[in-house]
Amino acid sequence: NSELKGGLVGAFGLARGLSAADVYLRAASLEGDLDVASYAQAALLAGQGVLTFAFAALALEQAFERDIVKPFGVASEDAR
Repeated sequence: NSELKGGLVGAFGLARGLSAADVYLRAASLEGDLDVASYAQAALLAGQGVLTFAFAALALEQAFERDIVKPFGVASEDAR
């Protein structure tokens, strides 16, 4: 199901990206450097988290299609 896969990528990517952005913004506010550039950097960190999981999902899909990796519960031809 493509909606489920996209939702998983979004959920895990946003969780990772927003946590990194939160840490960055808290550190910037403690140093007194909270400005527009800080928010832009935080947005880039959030986007990077989503892109990381999106590329990983694409790589897994390609590996499944080319039979490099098998899903759990599927026996390989050699094990039979």
